[in-house]
Amino acid sequence: DALKAVEENGDMLMHLCTEWKCDREVVLAAVKSSVDALLWAAPELREDKEVLLAACAANGRALRYTQGLRTDKDVALVAVKQDGDALQFCGPLRGNKEVVIAACGQSGWALQYASDALRDNKEVVNVAMQQEPKAIRCASEALRSDPTMVGPQQESQQQQRPAGLPSNK
Repeated sequence: DALKAVEENGDMLMHLCTEWKCDREVVLAAVKSSVDALLWAAPELREDKEVLLAACAANGRALRYTQGLRTDKDVALVAVKQDGDALQFCGPLRGNKEVVIAACGQSGWALQYASDALRDNKEVVNVAMQQEPKAIRCASEALRSDPTMVGPQQESQQQQRPAGLPSNK
């Protein structure tokens, strides 16, 4: 039975005939167990919002297998909340503050995929640095040199410095 096969291993969709690759129920089951199952799904199902939402909830990077829904904010939010690095596939939504904050809240390194304007936004950069202090490396030049942009790692180093020793500044 095709449904049972893809529930156990979504990649089995690759071996099924076209009829099953066009079957919404079979594809929905497949994308829940394998991100790459979308690759084998019928093209129209790769652009089906319900199918893509299910795929992105299981693995945010499933967003890479669609073109039209990359700019759908609902789909993008589901994708980046599951895997912040899915932001790289969000096209113009890489400039949407809500989407970028959700991505950076899941993975600080997602900041590297944000628009230039949002990599220069203190709120966004702070969210990224809460997840990964070294994400400051992905911020704008202006924020990287801003002395008020101190990550948790730098704060703890400053607090641990014995009295009387000069700072690294």
